[in-house]
Amino acid sequence: MQLFAFAVHTEHGAMSSRKIMAHVTFCDDVRRENTGKLMLIGCYRHVLLTPSMPATFPMCMVMSIVTPRDPHIASLTIRVLDGDRAVIESTPEPEQIQAAYKDAADSPDTGVALEPLMCFDSIMKIESITLDKPTTLRVMVIVDGEELEAGRLHMLPGANGEAAPA
Repeated sequence: MQLFAFAVHTEHGAMSSRKIMAHVTFCDDVRRENTGKLMLIGCYRHVLLTPSMPATFPMCMVMSIVTPRDPHIASLTIRVLDGDRAVIESTPEPEQIQAAYKDAADSPDTGVALEPLMCFDSIMKIESITLDKPTTLRVMVIVDGEELEAGRLHMLPGANGEAAPA
């Protein structure tokens, strides 16, 4: 898992009362341009339809976790679940988390004040996932013991172009 952080450019008070927000985008592939921009290829909304089962394919998840800049978070775990079974679990070392805060604070002096929020971005790539029955992948984020769902992807049989279930 790659973990990097940057300051979020937003106005003070724009964060929800939950204080922590997380979002995941499921896609086929992620590429980084030489300019640093991410290219997300083959993004899924909330349903992935496969023409037959079993089916095997790659899967990428691009996640953003937004927290207040202060106090710093001490622990972070990202867990991908298939039902109650953990498919992936990733926990960066506390030193990695603190280094991300330091990197954001030590950014070049632009004359712009640091924002009150931090955004931790993570790219997770699964080389091969096999779907043998309909299922739902859920991505959970645990920050300092507080658990929240970043998103889910329903993986169902169906042909391309079919109307996805609501």
